[in-house]
Amino acid sequence: MMNKKGFTLIELLATIIVLSIVMGIGAYSIINILNASKEKNYDILIDNINSGAEQFYQECTYSSNEIVNSSTVCRKDGNGNLRTNLGTLVEYGYIKGNDSDKNTKKFSISNPLDKVDISNCEIMIYFDGNVNVSAISGTNTSCPTSYNDIKE
Repeated sequence: MMNKKGFTLIELLATIIVLSIVMGIGAYSIINILNASKEKNYDILIDNINSGAEQFYQECTYSSNEIVNSSTVCRKDGNGNLRTNLGTLVEYGYIKGNDSDKNTKKFSISNPLDKVDISNCEIMIYFDGNVNVSAISGTNTSCPTSYNDIKE
């Protein structure tokens, strides 16, 4: 009498299907966790931009530091609002950006959602009793484009 030990084709298929379902659920959960992490990093970046822009405004308005207070760094529009880009805030240490290229002295900052360089994104800083920051629409789709993207 032959005593065969092993799994049938049905048992193997059932096992593979169960493992596939478990792996699919796990992959979906990991992707959601990574996306939530990117969004949290974006919120932190927006908060840092606001803090750095407020400090930048204070120094441009009240500082006697000639480098910071030069007309090329502290550009004012016709209404007295400051305009700058995020790369300038990184260069002068108001916000933390990516590591700079020591040879070219290029300072950059990336959007954590899509890793695109947003150094050239412009912001406007104005005073209406409080220091406020507003995004200026740019050609880069990764730039914050509305006041809601630059939260207070």
